Formats: sequence, C-alpha cells, structure tokens
Amino acid sequence: MQEENGALEKIETWEFDKKPEANNPVTCKWANLLKKNSYGTINRFKARFSDNLQGHCRMNNLGEIGCFLGLEVDKLENEYFISQRGYARSLLERFNMGESKPMTTPMEPNLKMKKDQGKELKDVKLFRQMVGSLIYLTITRSEIAYSVGIISQFMQCPSNVHLDAAKRILRYVKGSIGHGLWYKKCDNVLLNGFVDVDWMGDANDRHSTSGYCFNMGSAVISWCSKKQDVVALSSTEAEYIAATMAAQECTWLRRSIGDILKEVDYVVKLKCDNESAIKLASNPVFHALLSGEIELANERTNAQVDDIFTKALMKAKFMEFREALGIVDREFAPRGSVKILVQTQSVTKSAPQSATTNQPMSCTNFEDFGMRESLECGASLH
Repeated sequence: MQEENGALEKIETWEFDKKPEANNPVTCKWANLLKKNSYGTINRFKARFSDNLQGHCRMNNLGEIGCFLGLEVDKLENEYFISQRGYARSLLERFNMGESKPMTTPMEPNLKMKKDQGKELKDVKLFRQMVGSLIYLTITRSEIAYSVGIISQFMQCPSNVHLDAAKRILRYVKGSIGHGLWYKKCDNVLLNGFVDVDWMGDANDRHSTSGYCFNMGSAVISWCSKKQDVVALSSTEAEYIAATMAAQECTWLRRSIGDILKEVDYVVKLKCDNESAIKLASNPVFHALLSGEIELANERTNAQVDDIFTKALMKAKFMEFREALGIVDREFAPRGSVKILVQTQSVTKSAPQSATTNQPMSCTNFEDFGMRESLECGASLH
C-alpha cells in the first residue's frame, strides 16, 4: 500500500491540501484484491480505489443486472443467458413485421447483392433505421452479423432489393426471437478461435470478407465480419489478412483475460482452412507473427464454423454453426442441459448429421470449439 501511495505522489496524481472548515469530505476506502496465477497461488496484491458515496449522494442498489440498454441477462445456476428478446420484439412492431412469415436463415444462400439492383428508394429513412437497429441487435445475435454487414453497404443509395433483404433478416429474427448466448460452467475453459475469408466475394468491388470468432467455454465471446480494405490477389493473401486481424484480436483478448481472470499461459489455437496461409504465417524468415502465443492450426473446410461470418449458408449448415457458437433458444436452455431442436422438412425422427463427423450432432463433436458438455439433440418440425 505504501509503495502504491508513494508512486501516486511521485507522478503527482494528486496534491494534499487542508480541508475547508465549511465542507464535509467524501470518505474513501482501499479495496485490496488478490491477483493469483494459474496455479492458484498469490501473484501480487492489487489495490482498487473506490469512493464511499452512499452517505453523500442518493444511490439505489438495484441488485444483480437483469436488463440494461436492451440486453436481458437471465442468471441460472452456474449459467447466464444473454439475449435481446424485448428489443427484437420492439423492432418487429416498429417496422410492421409482426405478422410476417418467419424465415429459418437471415439471407438467401449464396446471394450476391449489387448496388444497381432493383428500383431506387425515394425515401431511404426506413431502410437506414432498419440497418441501424439490426446492427445493435448483433450484440447478442452474432449469426446475423454477416447479413447485416452486407445490407449496411447500401445505406447511401438503397433499392427495393436491399430493403427486401433487410426485411428478410427481420423475418428471421421473428422466427428466432428467443435465441441468445448461453454461457454455462465448463470443466475446461480455453480460449480458441476460428478465422475464415470469402475471397473476392463482393460483387461490386471484388473485396474479400474476413470473419473470425473466439470461444471460451460454451459460447463465443468475440466475433467479427468485415470487408477487407484491399483487393487480395490470391486466396492465400486474403486468408493471411484475415488471420492478421484475428491475431490482433486474440492478443487483446489474452491481455484482457489476464487482467480480469488469470494469465493465459497456453498457446491459443486459431483455426484456418488455408494451408498456404498457415505455412506463410509460420515461416520465421518473413516474421514472427505467432511468437509462441498463437498457433495457426489447420481446420477442415466443411467444419469451419466461421463460415457463418463470411457467406450466406444453407439452412442445415447455418443452424449447425449457429448452435456451435452457443446461440440457442432460451426455451431449450434450462438448468443443466439444452435440447437443440433442428427444423426439418420431413417427419423423420433421426438426429441431424454433423458435417464434421457424419454422426448425430452433439456438443462432443465441437470439443475443439470449447464445448465440453454433451448436448441432447433431436429433430422436430416447427
């Protein structure tokens, strides 16, 4: 404590002065926290300065968070379910989509949108409001990040085709109104991620779309779907640019986790499906990108969860990857287990097949994604 006080005085963080007789000082206290390493032993003491304002200001203790700026947090035993159900319902009402037909995917598979498609809208206000509202919804609904990112590129001069695409996303939201991020206690919590790219996928300027996501436990904690700033001349170059973005995010996550929880003392696996980009990143002649903290590992293309951030997928693949991200329906996320119901067009009762192993889909099929507890799966007609 004396060392910290001395350091604060040395850099002139504050100055000591006599208390005015007519004023009552605001009392304060030091809260000492223990910083522990991965072995559980004390690494160092951390002091936090907090003001005791309750005696001087009107303050209410609202207890644990339940709803904040549209984010709803449901706390269960060793579990948290974070969603924006109320906000999503308000969007459907605001844009008169409450009676629309629900969709199972946010965008038509393999859709490539262009600037000169359709008839230009006379009033662009409605479209811009839709896009802005949907961007906020991606806080907990990462599976629509790619679709929302695509329509947001046409904010300046939208057409009826772009408006229809935005309405389709709202129709998908209606069909998945209860979905959100389900964080539960896991025995083995390791940070790992996926990175992918859609090379020259933009039909307007031939730019590629980068996507990455990071998982720590049962659901994603960070994700991104963004068009690259330059035109990549090869798929290797595009994947390398995306891997660089993901590595930067991984470095920030490592440091943040170290400050909040404990030091990340293991190599974080970043999975990529381009072997040329992996070899380029691991070549010490060019650089030391990974520096012993990040390992760029190979992943089969059909098991690349990050595809959901770079392209519009077919229904079966989209739903498989959505659940791998930890986005499930609140109704099927009770205490202790979750039952995933997959929409099908037939009345068969066989479980859906995983694209990775051709076996019934379960949490154990996504072990590399950090989901260690098994899920009970089945098929159902909705």
